[in-house]
Amino acid sequence: MLSAAITVVFALAFAVSFIAFFWGAVIYLWNAGTQEEGRRHGKSILLMGATMLVLLMLLFGAVQWIGGKMGVEVFRTQ
Repeated sequence: MLSAAITVVFALAFAVSFIAFFWGAVIYLWNAGTQEEGRRHGKSILLMGATMLVLLMLLFGAVQWIGGKMGVEVFRTQ
């Protein structure tokens, strides 16, 4: 039960960070030649999304590693 909840939370967090990353890229590219403020806003969203992706991957690996050491299967695929 807890494993399924953790899997759902991680999947949603990855989805949100992935969407934020690409939304920031779209905003940045859309304002590439015109508005400095729009580029800064897009760049900050892009960097936030990338940071979230990296941190989630690190957290995912740490949870997998700790679960493996304890003999618990944390993320189930089925």
